[in-house]
Amino acid sequence: MSDTPTKTQLNKISKLGGDPNSVNTRDDADEYIDELEDQKDRFEDRVQHALDWVFVDPLDPSLIPVKKPTKAIMADAIRYGDEQGWGDEWESQDGATEIDLIIYAVYQVAPQLLKKNERPPRLPGQSKGIGSFIFFIITFVGISLWLLRACTKL
Repeated sequence: MSDTPTKTQLNKISKLGGDPNSVNTRDDADEYIDELEDQKDRFEDRVQHALDWVFVDPLDPSLIPVKKPTKAIMADAIRYGDEQGWGDEWESQDGATEIDLIIYAVYQVAPQLLKKNERPPRLPGQSKGIGSFIFFIITFVGISLWLLRACTKL
């Protein structure tokens, strides 16, 4: 019975976001804690790398429509990107660059960081909102008028 995980080990596993019920021995608990700490360190490195890469020394700060996020907001943005399936390296999707994806994710989790007089970031291929709707209405009206003229000539 002395080989069961200690209360301290179980608490640490919980604090690191792991499942304390998944370990049966102290050795299992130590290994699991090491894995969880490695995951935490890798995640923190991703957060810092994204902050440094996009916001600390950008080529042209005027091209970035959001203010620099805190580490906590950047962590949320990375989690958002993970949920979208963008992966550790922010794999490009549909023509979006890694920077596009990071900026978009930051805006999605913290829209208050949008700089004054900037438009919200969009990913390539996303609808532009009212402009697309107006284009659709104009096209519909034009086709309707053409059909009406064609039918009245018969």
